[in-house]
Amino acid sequence: MLLVLQLFAKEDEAPYFAALEQARDKGWLAELMLNLIAAKAMAGFEASAQSELPIHQDMQGIVRPLLGYIPVSGLHAGVLTAMRRVCRIAITTGSGYSTGSGFLVGPQAVITAWHVVRPLLDQKNEPVLGSCKNISIEFDELDGASGGTRVGVVESWLIDARPYHPSEHPPAQIPDFTGPDPGDFDKYLDFAVIRLAIPVGRERGFYRLDQGRRPSLAAANAQITLFQHPEGAHMHVAVGANRALWPPVFETRLHHDANSNPGTSGGLVADCNFEPIAIHQCGFHNAAGNTFINGAIPTACIAKIAKSFDNVVGPDPLWQITATGEPVIGREKFQAAVMQCLSGDRRILVVNGEPKTGRSFSIKLLRALLGVAEHAVVEFPAADLSATPEKLAVQLLEKFEMPAGANQPLPSSGEADTAREAWIRDILYPAFAQRLRAGSGGRITWLVIDDLDVNAIPNTASRHLLERLYQEIASFPNLRIVLIGLGGVVPGAAPNHVIRDETQPFTIDDIQKYIDRYLAHTNETRSNKEVKTLASFVMQAATFLPGSRMSAMAQLVSAPLLAAIQEGRGT
Repeated sequence: MLLVLQLFAKEDEAPYFAALEQARDKGWLAELMLNLIAAKAMAGFEASAQSELPIHQDMQGIVRPLLGYIPVSGLHAGVLTAMRRVCRIAITTGSGYSTGSGFLVGPQAVITAWHVVRPLLDQKNEPVLGSCKNISIEFDELDGASGGTRVGVVESWLIDARPYHPSEHPPAQIPDFTGPDPGDFDKYLDFAVIRLAIPVGRERGFYRLDQGRRPSLAAANAQITLFQHPEGAHMHVAVGANRALWPPVFETRLHHDANSNPGTSGGLVADCNFEPIAIHQCGFHNAAGNTFINGAIPTACIAKIAKSFDNVVGPDPLWQITATGEPVIGREKFQAAVMQCLSGDRRILVVNGEPKTGRSFSIKLLRALLGVAEHAVVEFPAADLSATPEKLAVQLLEKFEMPAGANQPLPSSGEADTAREAWIRDILYPAFAQRLRAGSGGRITWLVIDDLDVNAIPNTASRHLLERLYQEIASFPNLRIVLIGLGGVVPGAAPNHVIRDETQPFTIDDIQKYIDRYLAHTNETRSNKEVKTLASFVMQAATFLPGSRMSAMAQLVSAPLLAAIQEGRGT
C-alpha cells in the first residue's frame, strides 16, 4: 500500500513516507495510522491522493480487501449458532439498571466483560452477598417481541475474572498507540465468566476458547462479525474488520471497526469462520466525540490464563444412556431427585405416574446416573418379595452381596417367645440391620422395588419389616430406597426423608429439548423453528407405530430421524 501511495507522492513528501516505512518495519504502522486518522491529519492527503488517481469503471471490484468473502452456508450456520449462544446480561442495583452482552463458553458458563458485572462486585473482586438475584442472563432475545429465555445464576456465580487495566477506567484518555509498551496489559483482560443456575449449554452448545485461535490481520481473513445487544435491545450484528493488535509485546487488545454501542460490551467477536476470537470491550473517541476505532479482548489471551469452564455444579441431566444410546426424554425431575437423595436428607424416592410413562425405565436411568464403583443397584419386582419376614430378610441380604463373615444366620421365628410383631421389632430387625450395616462395604446400595401398583405388598409380617426399614432409613448412611408404582404415603417413613417423581407422557417441549441436546452433542445447527417442526413430526408419527406412543417416540428420536438430521435431511 505504501508503494502505491509513493508512486503518486510529491517530492517534498518523501520524508513522510520514510517515517511510515519505519513504522511499518517496527510493527506499529497500524497504531500510527489510527492516531493520524483520529487527529484528522490524513484528510487533506486522502482527498489529494484520490483526486490525482485516475478513475476507471469496471464491472466489479474489491473495495474492502480485509473483508474477503463468506460462503452462504457458513454464514447461515454461523448466525444460527450465535443466535442460540449469545445472550443479554441485565444488571439491577440500587443505583439503576444496566446491560451488556455475553456468550456461552461452557455448559454452565457465560463470558462477558468484567466491567459489565462490576456493579455487583466488592473491593476484592468478589460477588456482593445476594447479588445472584441482581443478574439475569437472557437468551433468544431476537426480535424484541418474543420475550426470550431467562436463566438465573448460582449464588457463587463468578467462576473467573480479570479487571480492566487501571488506565482504562472511564473516562480514560486514549493511550499512545505509538509509544512504548505500557505495563501489565497481559494481566488486565477485562473479562468475567458467570456460572448459570442450569447447564443450558448442553442444549444450546457453547464456544470453546482456544489459545491458538488469534485474530487475523491478513487481507480476506480479517473480517469479523460482532453479535451484540446494543443499548439493551434485541440481538444485532455488525460486520467489520480487525485493524490492529496492541500493545505489540502482549497483543492483548484487538482494534476493530465493527459498529457498537453501550450494551455491546462482552459481545461475541467472531472471525470469518464464525469462531470466537474476542469479546468486545470499548470504543475510542476523538476530541469531537466521534468513535474512530473499537476495542476487544482476544479470547486466546483469556484461554491462556483462565480456569476450565467445562465442569457443571449441581444437576447435569443425562440426555442419553451412554452404554445403549437410548434417549432420555423428559426425566430431569427424576435425575434431580436422585441427586437430592445423594446430597440431602432424602433417602426414599417414590416414582409414580400413569402406566407406560417410563416408570420402569427409571431403573435403567438410575444405573446410568450412578458409578458402579461407588454404588450398587439391587432390584426386586414386588411380586418376588417373600411374605415371610425371615425369608425376606435373607433375600435382601443375599442381593446386597454381603462380604464373607457378615451374612450370619438370622434368628428363627420358631425360637420366638413373644408375639410375632414384637419379635420382628426386637429380635429379627436388629439382627438384620446389624448385618446390613456391616456389609455395606463403603458403597451406597439402592434398593429398588418395582411394580408396586400391580403387586402391592399385603399387610403381612414382611410388610412390617419393610416399614421398620423405611422408618429408620436415616440410620443407614449407605442405603437408599426407590419405590416404583407406590401410591400414597410411604408407611413408617418421615416425610422429610421422602421425595417423589411423577412420570408424565412426553410433551413437544420434551422432544424439542432432546433434539436440541442431540444437535449440540453432534455440533449440528438448526433453527428453533426447524427443531419444533421435527418435534411435531415425532409426536404425530408415533401414533402410527406399534407399541406405546412413548416407546414409539423414543424409537423415532433414537435412530432414523436424528440420523437423517445429521446427514442434513432432517426437514
